[in-house]
Amino acid sequence: MKLTGAALDLTREKFTVVGKHSKAIGAGIQAATAAAHKLARIFYRLWTSGDQFIDPGVDAYEQRYRERVVNNLKKKAFAFGLELTPISNSTQCVS
Repeated sequence: MKLTGAALDLTREKFTVVGKHSKAIGAGIQAATAAAHKLARIFYRLWTSGDQFIDPGVDAYEQRYRERVVNNLKKKAFAFGLELTPISNSTQCVS
């Protein structure tokens, strides 16, 4: 139960990887349980391997999130027979 309480505290932090993960899942007890499970997996891996914990940081999480979103958009576009192409210059956007 202490791990869930610690996870609940981390879910409120928006600058931690666990906090970002829980915000993606949603607020509430499900987010706390998911964060506790994530902490347990990290703890077990560190405990069994003896390695040091290296926090990848929020930037790494944001980069992975962006890659997932782009890949999902590509899959959806392909399903409609469309193709996504990145904009090479931001001045080309029409607003």
